[in-house]
Amino acid sequence: MVEQKRFREDLYYRLNVIPINILPLRERRGDILPLIHYFLSKLNEKYNWEKEFSKEVLEILYEYDWPGNVRELKNIVERVFIMSSENKMTLDDLPKNIISRNEHRRLILKDDIVPLKDAVAKVEMELLNKAFEKYGNVREAGKALGIDASTFVRKRRKYTKIH
Repeated sequence: MVEQKRFREDLYYRLNVIPINILPLRERRGDILPLIHYFLSKLNEKYNWEKEFSKEVLEILYEYDWPGNVRELKNIVERVFIMSSENKMTLDDLPKNIISRNEHRRLILKDDIVPLKDAVAKVEMELLNKAFEKYGNVREAGKALGIDASTFVRKRRKYTKIH
């Protein structure tokens, strides 16, 4: 921004005395539940309510990757808090995009027995997506997973059609 003349250079150097690097929320999962409880307690205090999240909701929120970091987490907590009609907020109160992005993790966290084929497919799909996201190309992603690029492409197509 300094190079684009959108931020004062002198102010940048004044603020950059001690750089503070904060990891994204997905890399410091230990902060997720305390933040949820903090935001929830502030909302309960503000509205004089006694709402709480169910265990399943907390598991989903804990496993979610939070691309919008703390701001997204705060907004979701507030949204679910305000939109829910009951004191105990359940999976039905969560936005569908958060539930669907975590479906594979929820499958593992549940106490229910699920068909092995479904569980394996979810794990395989997740690994394919993570590898592609990390390496950015089919050849490197396939190599990291120990499969050919053509197998990688075939498996991704299979899961894209299913989901």
